[in-house]
Amino acid sequence: MLSRRSFLAGLPLAWCDVGRPLMKKTSVLEPFAVFVGDSLTFGTSSTNPGGSTSYPARYAAKTGLTYGVDAINFGIPSQGVFDFPDVRFLAEPGRKNRMFLQGGTNNVHAAGESGDDTFDQLQVYYERMSEAFAITVNTIEGQGNVDPTGDAQALVLCNRIRSEFPSVCDIAANEHIGVGAPWTAPYCNDGDGVHLLDPGYDLKADLEVAVPEPSGGIISEQGADWGVVRDPNLQMWLRDFFAVSPTIVPNEVHGTAGDWFNLATLSTLSRYVSASGVWALRILNALNGWPAVRFSNELYLTSGEDLADYITASEFTIELVGKVSSVSSSSANAYANHGILSDSNNNLSVTVRTGGGTGMQIQATVYDGSDFRSTAVQSIPNNTYFRARVELYGGNLYLSVNGAAPLSIATGNISDLTGALRFGKAAGGNNFTGDLVDVRVYNNRSSSRNALNDTYDLARYFP
Repeated sequence: MLSRRSFLAGLPLAWCDVGRPLMKKTSVLEPFAVFVGDSLTFGTSSTNPGGSTSYPARYAAKTGLTYGVDAINFGIPSQGVFDFPDVRFLAEPGRKNRMFLQGGTNNVHAAGESGDDTFDQLQVYYERMSEAFAITVNTIEGQGNVDPTGDAQALVLCNRIRSEFPSVCDIAANEHIGVGAPWTAPYCNDGDGVHLLDPGYDLKADLEVAVPEPSGGIISEQGADWGVVRDPNLQMWLRDFFAVSPTIVPNEVHGTAGDWFNLATLSTLSRYVSASGVWALRILNALNGWPAVRFSNELYLTSGEDLADYITASEFTIELVGKVSSVSSSSANAYANHGILSDSNNNLSVTVRTGGGTGMQIQATVYDGSDFRSTAVQSIPNNTYFRARVELYGGNLYLSVNGAAPLSIATGNISDLTGALRFGKAAGGNNFTGDLVDVRVYNNRSSSRNALNDTYDLARYFP
């Protein structure tokens, strides 16, 4: 349950004017703040990146919010505007839902994109998120590096942000961290020429506090296509912008559960966990804006945490949406086929195999200490999106596809929960080739829960 706190917001002073005391007022509605951006939101080069020295954390400290509870840092290093996550599902009815949005540095400097194209992408994202949030858009910091072309495009971007968005924090105009500022300590990291130091991020938080609270951000209910309402039993949610954006590194452990997304507490969010690696090939569904992760046969993702961090030995629910591009294995041992999901000790797996004349097939398997217990196969369409639901409860393992009646097999409890949870590979078999749009792992069974069936109309979203 999110804590209830009063919120102090800046009165209508000059934009980002920190030369005067930051006068504040208490908002009528309790606030919830989301900060979306790149490494300059995450807090790279501060003493505690992603933590207490990031500018979202400093903003929370200055306004009475609790960082990680009602002030959420969605800064992902190296992320461009086109990759920004759909976070509308985080907005809460009856609260003042605010978003602080900054992007473009990686577009105009790192990727060489134009300021106009970057703005157009930012505007599309802004319009979608405005359904749920009152949004303040930041102009971007300056640079210590010599980049005349990028600087010119950054100016185009900043000028359009200033003129076309109603609520703006003009970071670019600040004398210490803005465009043309001397890129030196104590505010700026002159070593990399891009990021801020602790005083710079603290200053940035002051600039945000001074911005008047914009209108909007008050909803009566969540939109039907925003995802799901938080569930305290949801232990792992794999979506592109949480777990595998921006990189999937072949055969590499990707941090801890907290580096992924703990939806139960909102205490920690996705973190950039590798400075190098192979970019995931991604597709973007034009109808709902939800990305998919495309796994090739040589890539898989490991959480680095044991199964015990996500499920119990006697009860769990796994829901997923994806499609299979190709399969070659047809082993009678289900765990030896292509793994969508498994643990490293081979005690739990969801795998796919060839199905002869019926196309492809999916199976779920657990090891109960005496034998592998696998459900009967369910057919899935070739290269077409499908929903699957796997449950363990009451001494039975269940598998359902596309809302059909589940198939089941009697089994004991899972005998070992010490294996690491991973996606895209079977411990006893092959890697997975295909797309995963959404995977949710719960530590219990609920007959009323059917989030993916409710959320995804496959015929509409994935034609």
